[in-house]
Amino acid sequence: MFERQIRRLDPSTRAALDLAAVLGRRLADLSLYGVVDLSGAAAGEALSRLKEEGLLREVQGGLEFRNELIRARHTMQ
Repeated sequence: MFERQIRRLDPSTRAALDLAAVLGRRLADLSLYGVVDLSGAAAGEALSRLKEEGLLREVQGGLEFRNELIRARHTMQ
């Protein structure tokens, strides 16, 4: 199910997802997304999209993966 959902994402959102998996708790630090050529604004949009898709969730004002299996899958790629 997750794979099908991830395939539908545009390339920049997928890049943000892959980097977020590596960043772990620092995934909301938009300045780090320059590594995958995303500006702070583009990274914010990508994270919002991932939240809308149900891959991320907001917890106590921060973001985290809704399911740790999603994060683990992307850190192994």
